[in-house]
Amino acid sequence: MFWGVLLLALGLSLIVEHVFAINVPLFRIFLGVFFIYLGVKTIFGGFHMGIKRHVTHNQAIFGQTQFSFHQKENKKDFESSADKEDDFEDHEEKTSKNFDTIFGSSELDLKEIALNDSDVNVKINTVFGETKVFVPQNFPLLVESSSAFAEIKLPAKNLNAFGNFTYENDAAKNAKYKIRIKANAVFGSIRFIER
Repeated sequence: MFWGVLLLALGLSLIVEHVFAINVPLFRIFLGVFFIYLGVKTIFGGFHMGIKRHVTHNQAIFGQTQFSFHQKENKKDFESSADKEDDFEDHEEKTSKNFDTIFGSSELDLKEIALNDSDVNVKINTVFGETKVFVPQNFPLLVESSSAFAEIKLPAKNLNAFGNFTYENDAAKNAKYKIRIKANAVFGSIRFIER
């Protein structure tokens, strides 16, 4: 529609210029209107420049979403901790759920977690993005964070900008079962907020 209106205005200005001998600077008007058009499209998200947004229940790539943790979802969304990649996954009969944010922003609400008979493992990866993790207050929480040129802000106002850091709240020190979170951030931000 924009191009049709622009061509119509250009044609009318040519007629006005030749019939009424009014000199209208067509090129400057066209260039100005074109830049205004580009600005408006950019502000309102009209241009994606070939970038495809990908947002699912556990991934946000070039997008924005709100994740929620449901313990009984598809088997493919869970990984068995029997892989024993590192100490974090060194506990039998537990599951971990991955949440990835790449060039986007996301919020993860962990209020649905129930610590009935085992630990709950959550893995959060953020690359060039922002993730906010909402954790219920007084839930036993253990966070192993790893960051590179990034910010991981933990509930006790601890800040990890580069390297590894482990945080355990008071409730987790004596708890039989706990929420174990492995948080990885590269050129991004992960913030843990208790509520």
